[in-house]
Amino acid sequence: MKKNWGWFVICSMTLVEARIPLNQSKFLEPTRVNLNRLEDTFEKADGIPLTLASGTNTISSSGVYYIDNSKSDADITISSDNVVLNLRGRLVQSINVAGSYVKVQNGNVAYSANTAVSATGVHDIFFEDLIVENSGSTGTTYAVTFSMCKNVGYSNINMYGDGAQLLFDVCTIVDVSDLKILGTNGGTPTYGIRMNSCPNISCRNVSIANYKATTSTFYVYGASNFVMENVLTTSCSASGSTGVLELSTCSGGSVKGCSIKGSASGGHGILVNNCLATTFDNCSAVNANLSGFYLTGNTSSILVTNCLAASNGSNGFAITVNGTVDLYNCISTNNTSDGIIIDGGSRISIDNCSCVDNNGNGITMEDSLVLDCTIENSSVTGNGGHGILVQDNGGGVPKQGAIINNYVASNTSEGIYLRSTGIFRFTVASNKCIGNSVGIEQPSGSTASNAVFNNVALANTSANYVNVSAGNRGTLASLNTGTQTAWANITN
Repeated sequence: MKKNWGWFVICSMTLVEARIPLNQSKFLEPTRVNLNRLEDTFEKADGIPLTLASGTNTISSSGVYYIDNSKSDADITISSDNVVLNLRGRLVQSINVAGSYVKVQNGNVAYSANTAVSATGVHDIFFEDLIVENSGSTGTTYAVTFSMCKNVGYSNINMYGDGAQLLFDVCTIVDVSDLKILGTNGGTPTYGIRMNSCPNISCRNVSIANYKATTSTFYVYGASNFVMENVLTTSCSASGSTGVLELSTCSGGSVKGCSIKGSASGGHGILVNNCLATTFDNCSAVNANLSGFYLTGNTSSILVTNCLAASNGSNGFAITVNGTVDLYNCISTNNTSDGIIIDGGSRISIDNCSCVDNNGNGITMEDSLVLDCTIENSSVTGNGGHGILVQDNGGGVPKQGAIINNYVASNTSEGIYLRSTGIFRFTVASNKCIGNSVGIEQPSGSTASNAVFNNVALANTSANYVNVSAGNRGTLASLNTGTQTAWANITN
């Protein structure tokens, strides 16, 4: 049999249209295992039959094999290169791959105590059309483990059970697609899926339901050049302050179309820790026990677009980073605390976002770790606290910022409130503040330190402006006649 295998094309893609963070490289999509030569052979002949016995069954020669009997206590070891194994719907206890250029397909693997599928130190291996069952329920014994492998394909797999399911450890080029994991929320595994120190990961069309992890349901550590698309979790939880979907120390990634629906039993929806140059587009985090999106640590060059945070147990978006974050065209609604809270960042941008009907403030900016923050072109309405609040939370006041061209209406407290003494170098301009308790307020000692101009404050119940220079106020009448002072703040 010839061994000069056909290879596949590495494709390149642009992550996000125009707002790619600085220094983010293009992603080289993982190659996919392609054993067309062996598959062509399989289509022309039945292959070599393999009758299973209890215990270990070894495939030590290359070729196309098929299983002709089920054996629930049969273990299969593939020690040769260049093997295709078709289970033909049969049931086996475990499969271990110790050769390269291997494909396993079309069957059931179930192991009650140990790992069902495993491979270490091999390359170009592909698994498809399998059902994997793991009746374990605790700890870190994974149903499927790949360690130090290269070019791994894992496609169209259904996995059942409450134990730890899938581990990729120090693998290079991993392609996971059309994976379903179904639990019963009855176990205490450490992780559901863990990807550890793997460059070039592609995860597409992955769904996880009814899964309770003691750390994270889906945990990715140390990944670079990765893509995650259409990852869906339903009624899944994490432990303490971890995330249902957690990215840690990752770089150069694209997360798109992912929907994280948590549960009240623990964790953030999406946790991003110490990550660089990563984009999130069209993702949602709903019903998490803590914040929907939580960005923390030495995280920088993060772009979040078209994302939703709703009905979470704490904040919609929580940002406490040392770097830069851009939120564009995002919605935060019906969260127990604030729509967006910013506790740190060298440069934070909130643009064209909506913070609506949150129980706390619409947007909170606090702490001296916020070096520069801009909130613009956004709608902040119907929140139970302030619309936009800037304050000292005990760690000092934000260094500087701009609040420009926002619609701030029907919030229970102040619309825009520079609350703490010592706030300066802030620009508040071209905002419309309507139907709040106060339109715009700043501390009495800050009137000369901030630029508050060209705003409209109307129909606020207590006052339209507090500690905004009287000489810098106009009226609707003067606005209508064109006689107002240049850059005046307008009131009724």
